[in-house]
Amino acid sequence: MSKIRNNKTLLKHLESTSEDSRFDPGQLSDEHFLNFQFEDQYGFGNHPNRGLIRKRIVELLFEIHDRWKVELEKLNKPYYLAIWLCEPQIIRSEVVCAIDERIERYTDHWFDQSTKDASIRTEAYGKSQDQLERFTWERKNLYDTHENVDYHWPKENYQNPKQFYKDQRFHSRIKKTASKISDGEYGKTYYQRIGDVWVGREKN
Repeated sequence: MSKIRNNKTLLKHLESTSEDSRFDPGQLSDEHFLNFQFEDQYGFGNHPNRGLIRKRIVELLFEIHDRWKVELEKLNKPYYLAIWLCEPQIIRSEVVCAIDERIERYTDHWFDQSTKDASIRTEAYGKSQDQLERFTWERKNLYDTHENVDYHWPKENYQNPKQFYKDQRFHSRIKKTASKISDGEYGKTYYQRIGDVWVGREKN
C-alpha cells in the first residue's frame, strides 16, 4: 500500500509544478542559469518512473520549457534553453536555461556523448509524441557520481560500525564497476552509468 500512497503523493505534488517552476529572472541574472528538476523539488529519487507519473512529468517538461521561452525572449539576448529528458529515471528530468558565459558550458561541456543509437523513439511517449518532434534530441550518458572523499571517514565517526563496513563494501564495488573516473581537488570521482539523458532543443 505504501507505493500506492507514494504514487498519489507524487502526483499531487506534480500539480503544483506550475507554481514551483516559476521563471526567476533574479536568479538568472545573478547566476546566469536557471533549472527545474523534479527530483530536486519533490525528493522522490527511487520512485517508479512509469504510468501516470511518467506521462505527467513529460507533459510538464514541455509546459515549463514553453513558459520559460516566453520570458527568455524578453531579454533580447542569446540564451540556452533545453529539456534534459532522463531515461529510465524520468523523475531526474529537468528544464535548464542559461545566459552569457554559461551558454557554452551547457551546450558543449556538460554531458558525455552516448555511443548508443542516437535516435529517440518519439512513439514511446504517447500523446506527447508531437511535442517531442518539435525538438532535436542528442543522446548523452546519465551517471550517478560517487566522490572518493565521501568514503574515507574513519570508523570512529560512525555511530553504527555495520554502516562503516557497508559503505566500504559499496565503495569497493563502485571502484570496480565505474564507467569512468576523474581526478579533482578532493580526489577521485567515480561515475556509474545509469541511463540516458536526451538533450532536447527546439528546432529553429
